[in-house]
Amino acid sequence: MLPKLSEYSAFHPSFLHGKEAPTFKNSWKNWVEPALDCLDQWKDTHPDVQVSYDDMHVAVTQLYTRRFGDVDMVPLADMSNTKRDAELNVGAEYLDSQSSAFCLQAKRAIEAGEELLVDYGSSGHDSVTMFVLYGFALPSQYHLGVAKPDGVTVGEGLCEGLMPKDIATWPPPKTGPASNLRNFAKSHCATPEARAGRDSRFLTLEQELRDTRTALMSTADDLKRANQELKGVRIELADALDDAKRLRTLAAAGVGAVLCIAWFGAMFYFSTSRPNETQVESAGAERTSASSQAKKPAAKDAPTTDVPAQAPPYGGPELRKR
Repeated sequence: MLPKLSEYSAFHPSFLHGKEAPTFKNSWKNWVEPALDCLDQWKDTHPDVQVSYDDMHVAVTQLYTRRFGDVDMVPLADMSNTKRDAELNVGAEYLDSQSSAFCLQAKRAIEAGEELLVDYGSSGHDSVTMFVLYGFALPSQYHLGVAKPDGVTVGEGLCEGLMPKDIATWPPPKTGPASNLRNFAKSHCATPEARAGRDSRFLTLEQELRDTRTALMSTADDLKRANQELKGVRIELADALDDAKRLRTLAAAGVGAVLCIAWFGAMFYFSTSRPNETQVESAGAERTSASSQAKKPAAKDAPTTDVPAQAPPYGGPELRKR
């Protein structure tokens, strides 16, 4: 069921000889030669195994053109063909996180006998890459192209070695991969019009990428401004915290000062309103002296006063004298 050597060698660039298109940079040389070197090493240790270089070449071509991601070649699924995105009726699905379970999921109702069409990655490949991988390409507008932002077409970058001036140096066309490559180059690389579809598609994608980048940059600017605002708020909060600490320190110092003043005021009040021991002793001595003087009799030689003595009541000596 898989393509054979005779089928691949009739059209596929994997079997294109370098002399047939000397200016074409064919990646298959870098993919096939390591496998052939591996085969040589295998034959050195297993001389009884009959595997030819053509067998290995075909196997490598089948692997690169019919694999699905991490699950490689899936029986029957690898027989699906492809077309432009709008016509695809099945999609490759991985049913677990390890990409070890695979199936083709129907995108719509499929009629009995209808061909299964799966994505070969045409919208993510330029037409040259698509041709190198599979030996064919869809029309240019269904592939990723190349154009400068200023609109100048640079399809020559993709079509390097496939431009008309390059093809003119090739040997006369033959059937097989060389003829297939020449036809591809004429339809996709010969004129600016042939590249216009690819370039216009790329410009659309490029504009979308540019818009996305602008939106991301705007979001990044918003995040920077928000970050700056948060830094400002954080600084203000730190300043407020410092002010609160200073106020708390001042309040504590003020309370301490008030308590000290109250204590000293109380001490001063009590020290001025209560007599001390010396004053108490002096006052006591004065009261004792005054009491002693009041109780002491008058002296005999005390001078007489001029105040006349009162007459004795009810007949005293004066009455008896008469």
